[in-house]
Amino acid sequence: MIELNSITKRYESLKVLEQINLTIDSGEILALVGSSGSGKSTLLRVIAGLCEIDSGSVSIDNQIVLDKQVNVRPEVRKVGLIFQDHALFPHLNVFHNIDFSGVSSPREIESLAQQLQIQDLLERFPHELSGGQQQRVAIARSIAAKPRVLLFDEPFASLDESLKHSLLSELQQLIKARHMTAIFVTHNHREAFALADRVAFLHQGSLAQVDSPENIFMLPATEACAEFFSLGYWFTEAELMKLCTESHPAGRYFVRPDSLNLSAEIENTNEFTAAKIKSKIYLAPGFQYEIELKKLGVSSLRVNSPENLKIGQTATVSLVSQKVLPFID
Repeated sequence: MIELNSITKRYESLKVLEQINLTIDSGEILALVGSSGSGKSTLLRVIAGLCEIDSGSVSIDNQIVLDKQVNVRPEVRKVGLIFQDHALFPHLNVFHNIDFSGVSSPREIESLAQQLQIQDLLERFPHELSGGQQQRVAIARSIAAKPRVLLFDEPFASLDESLKHSLLSELQQLIKARHMTAIFVTHNHREAFALADRVAFLHQGSLAQVDSPENIFMLPATEACAEFFSLGYWFTEAELMKLCTESHPAGRYFVRPDSLNLSAEIENTNEFTAAKIKSKIYLAPGFQYEIELKKLGVSSLRVNSPENLKIGQTATVSLVSQKVLPFID
């Protein structure tokens, strides 16, 4: 278990982390997400022992490893770090890279290599491996050291989508089978949703929301959270009423692409629901359109639809009220 209590970190006058309180349970996979500069990598470095803090404390398995008086060295904290650049030793083959800590037996290393599908690569050197293979070796090396906690800092940013998907699935199974605690830093919320039990959203150095992947997407606690996890457009209650004729309490409403319907049928179109299609892309199994609602003053709005419409044509847009995210004043 990891406990972060009132973590604050500044670089001169810049606040990078502000009063972070968070508990990660044993065996849990937590994703730290946020835009660039939100503080997620700094928080990971604090947990790893690579960064000091101005106030607060970090505990691992009920042992304080960092506060104003204590700063336990990274190797003593027993955390495994996996970065985007792999950091493999070029003069060592795969087996000896994995065995670098000297903690696991040869049989354990061979078993781990088999689980990560690199059992046929043990005699190769890093320059003979693909990027995905190198990442698997880096993961195996960290796990072979038998850490209490695994920390990942944007580890899959350089991998293609198909390779990333398979590696995420393998990694989740491996972590769960070994009952390990893991923290995964990413700016890609799809990676976070695929891997994590819970997602922690950092915004401007503060924790805006910590929740399950489905709740953080469907029930975002802040406007920044809603914007980060999906494309969308902000409407007032008066503007929404023009789209659906239903009354809404005063506030701001976030309308995502799946909060709207788009149809080629224009017989019942009024001046507010008449949409001009500006562009479209195919997102299997349907399409995503960029439309203009001229009478509402909306020049660019994204809408998902199964209908294959043409750029430049007029269509009818309608609101799916239950999918709109309200932020009431």
